[in-house]
Parts: sequence; structure tokens; C-alpha cells
Amino acid sequence: DQYKEDPGKKENIKKLPLKEQMEETMFLGLRMEKGVSRIRFYERFAVDLKEIYENSLNKLEQGGFIKWRGDFLVLTKRGVDVSNQVLAQFLFD
Repeated sequence: DQYKEDPGKKENIKKLPLKEQMEETMFLGLRMEKGVSRIRFYERFAVDLKEIYENSLNKLEQGGFIKWRGDFLVLTKRGVDVSNQVLAQFLFD
């Protein structure tokens, strides 16, 4: 009820832990045609996604599920077909 009265009230906004924010960024970004920007990821989290996700990225690239399009990490056609399994590789624990 309190939310209905003032939905913009700061007490109603829950901030996710940093790792969960990174996971959400990967999940939402990879579901978009444009993908996830390596530069924007670094600007937001001060960490290179190629470093923190190195093993997952290598495995998924070798399997043909993801690719780099310039600065952007995107799903390939093959990756789209199994996107839930691909996205699960970006969970921390």
C-alpha cells in the first residue's frame, strides 16, 4: 500500500549487490540484439568483463554461442537457440 501512495519513494527501491547487478547486466544485454558493451560494463562496474568472465567467454566463443561485434558481446544464432543455458554461464555462484 505504501508503494501505491508514493512509488518513487527511496525506501521502496532495493539496490542489488554488485555481483547481481553484473549478472542482470549480462542477462538483459545479451537478450537485446545490440548485446553488452564492454566499455559500458567497465564504466559501470570498473572491471573488464573479459577478465571476470574469461572462462565462460572462452568456452561460449569456442562453442559458437557468442561473438564480439566491435565493442559488443552478442549471442549468435546458435546462442539464441539455447539462450537460457548460455546466460546461466554468467551467474557467479
